[in-house]
Amino acid sequence: MISNQGETVRIFLTVLFGLGLSAATGLAQNVSEVQVTPEALTLKVGQKQALFAAAFDPGGNLIPTARFTYSSNNVAVAQAQSDGVVIGLKAGAAIVRVGSGQKFFNVAVTIESGAGPEIRPPEPGPAGAPPGPPPSMLTIDPTPVYLLPSETRRLTVRGFREDGSPVDVPRVTWKSLTPETAAVDGDGNVVGLTAGHAIVQAGVPGGLAATTPVEIVSTDFTVVPVRLVLAPGDLDTLLALVPAQANRELRTGLQWRSAAPEIVRVGPSGIVQAMAPGETEIIITGFFQERRLPVRVHPPVQTLVVSPKPSAGTLRLPLHGTRALSVQAEAADSTPVPEAALWWEVADSSIVSFDPAHAEITARRLGTTSVTLRARGFDPITWVVEVIPGGIALDHQRMTLVNGARGQLKASLTDDTGAPIGPADDLQWSTSNLNVAVVGSDGAIEATGFGRAAVVAATRWGRADTADIVVTGDLIFSSNRGGPTFGIYQLALSDPSQVVPILADSFQNVQAVPSPDRNTIAFSSNRGGDFDLYLMDPDGANLRRVSSGPGVDGDPTWTPDGRRLVFTSARSGSSQIYSMAMDGSDLRPLTTAGGGNSSPTVSPDGRTIAFVSGRDGNDEIYRMDIDGGNQTNLSATREREAAPRFLPSGDLAYAAEVRRNGYQIVRVPADGTPVVTLATSASPITAFAISAEGDRLAIVAGRVTDPRRGRAEFSFSIQSLAGGAPFQVPLTLNEQVVGPHF
Repeated sequence: MISNQGETVRIFLTVLFGLGLSAATGLAQNVSEVQVTPEALTLKVGQKQALFAAAFDPGGNLIPTARFTYSSNNVAVAQAQSDGVVIGLKAGAAIVRVGSGQKFFNVAVTIESGAGPEIRPPEPGPAGAPPGPPPSMLTIDPTPVYLLPSETRRLTVRGFREDGSPVDVPRVTWKSLTPETAAVDGDGNVVGLTAGHAIVQAGVPGGLAATTPVEIVSTDFTVVPVRLVLAPGDLDTLLALVPAQANRELRTGLQWRSAAPEIVRVGPSGIVQAMAPGETEIIITGFFQERRLPVRVHPPVQTLVVSPKPSAGTLRLPLHGTRALSVQAEAADSTPVPEAALWWEVADSSIVSFDPAHAEITARRLGTTSVTLRARGFDPITWVVEVIPGGIALDHQRMTLVNGARGQLKASLTDDTGAPIGPADDLQWSTSNLNVAVVGSDGAIEATGFGRAAVVAATRWGRADTADIVVTGDLIFSSNRGGPTFGIYQLALSDPSQVVPILADSFQNVQAVPSPDRNTIAFSSNRGGDFDLYLMDPDGANLRRVSSGPGVDGDPTWTPDGRRLVFTSARSGSSQIYSMAMDGSDLRPLTTAGGGNSSPTVSPDGRTIAFVSGRDGNDEIYRMDIDGGNQTNLSATREREAAPRFLPSGDLAYAAEVRRNGYQIVRVPADGTPVVTLATSASPITAFAISAEGDRLAIVAGRVTDPRRGRAEFSFSIQSLAGGAPFQVPLTLNEQVVGPHF
């Protein structure tokens, strides 16, 4: 019959493996000593006895995961099984070697002749109950045992048959194999006497036995929590733990006492009951130690003051935003009770998280959930929280459309920082002026008339964004039709007879050019004394000067990205071409040659500037890099040339005076093919413009009719490059037109 000691080791290791702790872990540790019980063994032939082995590290600590090997030097006399069971085979002597890591222990084994002692059955149970079969193995619970000096622990023995099924255990005899370190009484109560290692053995009639290691450590215990705050009537439980023994709970050997029982009472197991407001201590003594735990009993809470009130409705919080809830517990005299216990619950923590230390909600994803506050003696208080986008943002803050054209506004949801988090739908769209712009339910804009309208996109939770819609004409130009000075006007090709002023006042306002996005107009004006460059919104609002200095600044044109202006200035004494940022900063001279340089225009790719220069004695078309480098003559003819303009394809057009053939607009293809004539005129062509699509020309031609009085006769026509007769824009008597631009 196999004794229980080897089975105990086997079961203990099996449990460790089930917890993911390999027995090799113990071998990996530095085994300093191996102890075996018993140290010598005498058996009869056929008798079996288990050895109990324990390994210790250099600090004397038990290594519970250590793995052992067993071997006999005389297998004919005694056999040593892998579980530590020794079997007597024939009379003689043998040595059983027990090893762990690099440490070994030798057990002397003597086998005597004759049959082994017969195992006696257990004592009968209650009257009338038939005796059961004896156990095949024993276990002790707990194992191993950890104690403080003077601490007592009750051990229990369990019996099992060979098939692992439980069986009643007969009368148990307890014995300490190291009585100077630990003692055990007849009921299995083991007490630690002094720090060290001990072995306790339990045996039953017939010689079956089991052992368990006992480790006694002189160390401190702690009490948790370290401070108690209670309300009158509250109950709480204190725990005494041993940190050095994996925070093992002490259940015996402690005395619990309240310094002021009228404030708080404590029972023998650490259960605390608050009686009345006040402060006191709970004193815990045992194992030659004392601990004192401060306790405060706060006044009863009469009122909870919360803000915002849940009755105010759903609490809306922007995504990734935070919101603090204000909660104050008050006593009957309205004094705050900050120690009052509050419990918080979040129905769905994936939507919002909650920091109870600051009563702060943080929005994590879009959705609706609830946050509930609970306090003893009060009904739950619940806030409904809806996480919403931080707002919405339109893709345009201003959109300029030609009258009759269509546009599209798109809205995005944003977080609390304004960063977009996805497209917005289910919006309410509105316009401030249906005569200027109509908006559809999807943000589609239709320009219905000159002017400005505010288009608003609003969410159902009250967030909104606004875009200014400015509706202008297809063409802007300068004219003196309003009086003695030139103003800036616009017209729609659908009805060229309807001319609408943009800026017409007592100053000269000329050479107006819209930016690539049509949201800004650059022009030259003498409203500051000299002619300087100004910017304004497409409807004449938000007027501001961006250049200043001696001489005349004019001929503004935009780079394709809308960030810079290229213009002509006489600030250096002669007409030269400059570049500057649209706010007037970063001024850069591009030309210095004599003879005058003017009328710049920038190519669609933003890499080239074409301009007029008289450096060779005749007004001719030149080209240069955007930074002013590589200035070259493109025409080099005897005719006078003016007003270069790039087409969307990159081809260059300009006006030329052709001897004997009047005046014409020619196109110079970028691929070097021959020049193409686009339009002709019997009168000098003073200015022309090319539409953004490259399919139309706006041509201004004029001739002087009365030199003494400064009178001239002008024509203003719109011509399709696809062919057909030009359309004449009606002009008033003596009206002069300059600087048309689509």
